[in-house]
Order: sequence, then C-alpha cells, then structure tokens
Amino acid sequence: MESSRKRGRPDTSYGGEMNEEETEKNKAAEIAKLAQSIRKATESVANLFKALERPSVKLTIEIENFYREACEKQVSYAVTNCARGSYTR
Repeated sequence: MESSRKRGRPDTSYGGEMNEEETEKNKAAEIAKLAQSIRKATESVANLFKALERPSVKLTIEIENFYREACEKQVSYAVTNCARGSYTR
C-alpha cells in the first residue's frame, strides 16, 4: 500500500503538523525553483529576440546609408550637369 505522501497528501500518521510544515516548505522550495527556471527561460527568449533584432536594425541602417549615399550622388551629378549646362550657354 502506498503512503499518503506519495499520493500528494501530507503524511499525518505521526507528527502531522511537522510534516505539513515540511510539505509547505518543500512546496515553497519547488515553487522557487520553478520561478527561477521560468526567469531563466524568459531571459533566454529575450536574448534570442535581441539577437534576432540586431541584424534587422543593422540592415535598416545599411539601407538608409545606401539610400542617402545614392541621393548625395544624384545631387552631385545634377549639380555637375547643371554647371556644365551653364558653361555651354
């Protein structure tokens, strides 16, 4: 016959109050372990999202820089063409 402790109930066959207190301490310890595991998992997921976010931010910056450089070159060509046109008039 299995003991009541194995079935998830406190063993009250002797010293019931002490065993209940032990059981509560054990439950609190298990809850603390679970909370710590959840915190670690949450931090891991957060770090994963940060790692995934960085390349997209870098890519966005590179695209913006490329676009800015292209616009600067276009302005430079326009100024050059305008200057050449004014010399031929």
